[in-house]
Amino acid sequence: MVVLPVRADPFHAQTLPLGQRAIGMAGAFTAVADDPSATFYNPAGLVLTNESSLSASLTLNAFDRVSIENGYRTREGKSSLNHNTGTSLPVFVAAIKTLGRRGDDGRRRHAIAFSSFTRSARHVSFDLESRGPVANPGHLDTLSIDMTDRTVYYGLSYAYRVAHRLSLGLSNFVSILRTSYAEERISAELAGLRAGGSFSSMASTWSSYRAQTLVRSMVWRIGALYSVSERLQLGVMFQPPSLHIRGRASVRTRVLQNDLAAGTSTLLNVSEGSLTSHDPTPWELRLGSRYELYEWLTIALDGSLYGPTGTKSDPVVAIGPRTPDRETSAIAEPGAFVAERWYRSFNGNVALGASISLPRTLTVRAGVYSDLSSAPRVPKVSAQYTPPDVHRVGGTLSVGLRNEGYDLSVGAIGVFGIGRGLSFSPDASVADAAYARTVVRDRMFLVFLNGVRSAISTLATKAEKKITEIRAARQDDEPESKPEPRAK
Repeated sequence: MVVLPVRADPFHAQTLPLGQRAIGMAGAFTAVADDPSATFYNPAGLVLTNESSLSASLTLNAFDRVSIENGYRTREGKSSLNHNTGTSLPVFVAAIKTLGRRGDDGRRRHAIAFSSFTRSARHVSFDLESRGPVANPGHLDTLSIDMTDRTVYYGLSYAYRVAHRLSLGLSNFVSILRTSYAEERISAELAGLRAGGSFSSMASTWSSYRAQTLVRSMVWRIGALYSVSERLQLGVMFQPPSLHIRGRASVRTRVLQNDLAAGTSTLLNVSEGSLTSHDPTPWELRLGSRYELYEWLTIALDGSLYGPTGTKSDPVVAIGPRTPDRETSAIAEPGAFVAERWYRSFNGNVALGASISLPRTLTVRAGVYSDLSSAPRVPKVSAQYTPPDVHRVGGTLSVGLRNEGYDLSVGAIGVFGIGRGLSFSPDASVADAAYARTVVRDRMFLVFLNGVRSAISTLATKAEKKITEIRAARQDDEPESKPEPRAK
């Protein structure tokens, strides 16, 4: 894709906040980590939950726009590529079970958890047409692109309270990435308009490209949480580089060319499956602090560092090396806007969040965060496609209700990004510089619903209490049985 490589997006490690309270605090949660989203941010915080709980969140992608200025260049002129998405529903689900004896503060020493969440999910498409006036159609160029990516994590977590102030935790995730890329182009020399609404054409080219990947990896996240005082808490989380389990890719190319003047017609149809594919996740170090400024105001700050992946001379291979077809010697190509190989550089991000407790168990959370790109600098011109370099910033706001074991919240996330990407020209005469640097803008607006904490146990307790009350009422309504007289 013009703004996304075949990989989901390896150059934005921060992506979007996830979880319950963490979303409202813009992901500044390493030193807070007191709800089920701690499985991701800092598994050491799982022992901070007072009882077993279940949490779920649903995020609705309400607004998602991508624009590439003059992204498609033909002999008819330059056309910008614009995308408006449909809705998508990333989900986060986690369940925690606390174990062991309770301490003086009522908390247990052990906790285990299972979590499943969508780390990234996006669908981007472009569809445009470029041609001359109707009176003199001239040359026609069309471009259609459709790409989806989805990364899902499944994992188990364990936390142990070493001392009253210190806890440790470990999460082990299986990451599953699926991507799908489809591209179609038509290039034709048009003549007059024929009956039925079709144009006559002396020469035309139709091309279709498909590329898919499926990569499984193992990801570990190790955390520690230390309470300096009742007000100040510090957290650290380290994620080693991921372990590659298995990756597969497939590519298909179809090109049909017709030239009536020369009396020729050619067809290229080649595909290759079972190719290798890699999607390494870099090491990550997150440092966080949480300070209770007042009883009603808590502030959290996170800083994160991300390691490099691959190098210019030894890049990550997103789609494995392809071999010529045995019959035709042709090689399948994934498409004009696919980064078959890439590498990322060292970078970092920050997140700042606040939580305000209001009367009647209401809580307002807000925050800002950065999502800087680690992609290499985009060249001015290139014969090969390289990933875009787009920096993003985001802001979050949520309102929550906590009462009798429930913790529900609704809110919104806004993201804005700007940077450099590549435009494409299908003109064979400029094949040596088919790509040129241009401006890319990325904007998203999402709404979310999060909860519920301890809902299962709360509902079970209420149900048991209600059943007991009904049984007691029935016993009170039944008339007392009189003893039967003894036979003489």
